[in-house]
Amino acid sequence: MNELLRSLIPATEKQSTYVTIVDNSENEYELDKLNAIREDYSKAFSEISVKAAPVNLGYAAGHNLAQRSVGKGRCAIRMLLNPDVRILRGTIKGAISELTKTRSNFASVETVEKGITTDGEATMELLTSRTRPNGHAVFGPRQAYPGGHCLLVTDEAWFRLCGLNESYFLYCEEIDLTLRAKRAGLDHSSPIRALAVQHEGGGTTKTSDGELGITATYHSARSRIILYRSFHNLWPFIPSVVAARSVLAGIKFWKGFRCEAMSEIKGMAAGFRWRGEKTGDGV
Repeated sequence: MNELLRSLIPATEKQSTYVTIVDNSENEYELDKLNAIREDYSKAFSEISVKAAPVNLGYAAGHNLAQRSVGKGRCAIRMLLNPDVRILRGTIKGAISELTKTRSNFASVETVEKGITTDGEATMELLTSRTRPNGHAVFGPRQAYPGGHCLLVTDEAWFRLCGLNESYFLYCEEIDLTLRAKRAGLDHSSPIRALAVQHEGGGTTKTSDGELGITATYHSARSRIILYRSFHNLWPFIPSVVAARSVLAGIKFWKGFRCEAMSEIKGMAAGFRWRGEKTGDGV
């Protein structure tokens, strides 16, 4: 968190900046550390606060909690940042200007990950639900969306869309936002070039060997089923997605990752049991 905030200071360029850190740890020691960091940076931003979540809210509800602390109309854009992100160059003012010129509602930013520079967007293969960074081979029908590690959303669009969909705990929040925005006539823009970030990639969801852990595997499967059930145009792809995820579970089981394989199956089952429950209250 220290590195993220330190990199954010030059990007503000005297722009009014309101920073809210959400603590999902449910750990008093971690909360104390974040409050100490808040004190260290109290003069670096217009406002900085720490919100302790009563339970681990996940990505969507956690970001919604953060954004509720900054009322409607107080800022031009909402900037959602993962803790494994560092600002490399550019300014928030420049990003606002670029969004305004293109009349865009939300966008990704240029991203460096594992030494490779991309536009920060990703694409989902609709037949399998596999996601790939832009520039990688994708087969069949697809849907592009801005990556959630650094997501810029205009204030108007954020409140019109009621923030992120809290039906998701992890994964698919950004593509859900993209599809809801498209339905509302708020298409996202080309990636912003006025700002660039470095992203560790999976730093918040993967194990030390680079694989998804049991919890992440469960939510990856659950979120995909919820996503496909939520949009009528995705319903025809549900059978192929279930088949692809089942094959993936079988491969994990064969390789000896039996807990991960069972998490895949349990996650899909939870997605089909879902009846609109949310982890928080929205914006």
